[in-house]
Amino acid sequence: MPLPRKLLFAPLLGITLVMTGCDSSPDSSAANSAGHIAPTATTEQANRDVLDQRPFDNRDDFENARRGLIAQDPELVIDHLEGGEVWNMPAYGFIDEDGESAPASVNPSLWRQAALNNIHGLFKVTDGL
Repeated sequence: MPLPRKLLFAPLLGITLVMTGCDSSPDSSAANSAGHIAPTATTEQANRDVLDQRPFDNRDDFENARRGLIAQDPELVIDHLEGGEVWNMPAYGFIDEDGESAPASVNPSLWRQAALNNIHGLFKVTDGL
């Protein structure tokens, strides 16, 4: 018998509550022009703790991701045949190239991964290819 829908989402709710911390939510009237509000003190502390726990000074991932890079178009936009965009690289330009300046509201590991995902282009795979 399948689990009731409520039970499937209950663990996710618990994870969300743990990750957002115990602080009361910031006043939504303090949102910036993009609609973002400042992170809670708990979120800021959790993200600082991640910086202390992980080897962010190890840059091997970035070197490996750029290995064989021949050319890159930072203004790459891929249009859909039926209108609209499939991909827009400039839309991700707010993420620094080396993933080192995550805002206090963002987990540094996720920011670093986003920076790695931004490495795109034409790569030499092997000779003759």
